[in-house]
This record gives sequence, structure tokens and C-alpha cells, in this order.
Amino acid sequence: PNSARVIDTFTVGFGDYLTTTKQIIYCQIDGRGTGNQGYEFLFTVNNQLGSVEIEDLIAVTKSLQDQYAFIDSERTGVWGWSYGGYVTSMTLEKDSARVFRCGIAVAPVTSWMFYDSI
Repeated sequence: PNSARVIDTFTVGFGDYLTTTKQIIYCQIDGRGTGNQGYEFLFTVNNQLGSVEIEDLIAVTKSLQDQYAFIDSERTGVWGWSYGGYVTSMTLEKDSARVFRCGIAVAPVTSWMFYDSI
């Protein structure tokens, strides 16, 4: 929550590596709960983490699959780190339409008591 991945700054990272060397399409989605889009948008996840942002991730990905024929819906995955790992796990659990075929949850939140405490 309160972070934005889609920004107007040039960066080079893991996604760029994948798209340039592995013939992979890499998309970052800022669903409800992400920052820099106003308080109403940000606080839609207040006291309900793992709900609407998951719905957004699934809906946007499904929309992209439907809109662009070059996206292989049989090989669409999701991955995340820390809170993103939690989102990945929740997405795979709630994705009854199987929009995502696999996921990688790196260091997911397993206890809210210790999340972001370092």
C-alpha cells in the first residue's frame, strides 16, 4: 500500500532484463491502494488488505489478455516481493478464472505483527 510502480521516471530493473532477453511481456499495475493517486484511491484498502487490489490485478490482467492477442493467457504469471509476495499468494488463491497460471511469492508477509518493522 501507498507505493506506486508506474512512475514517470526512467529506471532499469528486473522487468527490463526479462523483456529484452527472455521474450517476456512485463507489466506493472498500480491498482487501488497505491500512492500518488489521491487519498480516496489510497484508502480503499484501509482495514481490508488483500481484497480490492487483488480484484484490480486480476481484472486489469484479464482485460489486457482480452485486448492484446500477443499476450499468451496460458502463460501469464504474477510475482511480488514482501507485500507483493502476499499479493501474489492472495491473487492465486482468489483467481477462480485462472487468469494467472503461476506465481512467485518472494518473502511474502506471513505475520502482520512483523511486517515493515525493520
